[in-house]
Amino acid sequence: MASRRPPPFHYRDKGNLATIGRNAAVADFRRFTLRGFIAWLVWGIVHVYLLNGFDNRMIVTFRWLWAYATRRRGARLVSLSQPEVAVVPECRAPLREE
Repeated sequence: MASRRPPPFHYRDKGNLATIGRNAAVADFRRFTLRGFIAWLVWGIVHVYLLNGFDNRMIVTFRWLWAYATRRRGARLVSLSQPEVAVVPECRAPLREE
């Protein structure tokens, strides 16, 4: 194959989306800005759309709908205890210096 140069890279800003909380977000696009519930819906739709695979999209959508309908939060576990650390036996072989 002949060496082909890739086309030059051009960055295209599609805007910014940020969720603030339940029913609140901001969406800043080039030509317009959204706030509140509508921006929150746009954020959720874009997030689900950008997930890989149909299964992941469906799972996330149903989990979000269930959490929204029941007002329950997902599992957000914070553990203050230290995780178990595997103990490695001490090596008593002398180190070589070169």
